[in-house]
Amino acid sequence: RYVIVPDQFSYMMEKKILAEFGERYVFAIQVVGFRMLSQRILERVGGIKKPLLSPVGRSMLISSLALHNKEKLTLYPNSAAYAGFADMAADAIRELKNYAISPTDLKEAADRLKESELKNKLHDVGLLFSASETQLHVNFVDTEDQLDIAIQKLRESDFLNGSEFYFDVFSDFTPKHLEMI
Repeated sequence: RYVIVPDQFSYMMEKKILAEFGERYVFAIQVVGFRMLSQRILERVGGIKKPLLSPVGRSMLISSLALHNKEKLTLYPNSAAYAGFADMAADAIRELKNYAISPTDLKEAADRLKESELKNKLHDVGLLFSASETQLHVNFVDTEDQLDIAIQKLRESDFLNGSEFYFDVFSDFTPKHLEMI
């Protein structure tokens, strides 16, 4: 049995299960988030050939790319040197990937807009998104790619066949979460 919760709620849910059902069920019920579930799937059936890039590594990559592409940035050229900018851009890219939005999707959306701050923002984020994906996949995968790989491996495997799943604490699911479900 699996109880799937947002990653940040797994400890709280384990405590709740312990309080509700006692020690006897603590090991019978696995509380995981989608990231941990994808790690378990890949550990069991294989699939990850490159090391996982941490969130800090992602921010460092974005920071380096922002400085390298500073002259191509239309809205954020002066922000490229700030650490907070790299964190913000990395969070935006992570969200875009979770919602299955590609760098090409951003470029196409920006191209449809009249000259505006939004158009420039989409351009800059799209530029950094595209550059980071190209650079990232040379040597690493990120947690969003890990979820994609786990979804594919799950389709090819009977690893979780017959398992029971319960979902709690979610207010919504991303398209990738729905695909895994």
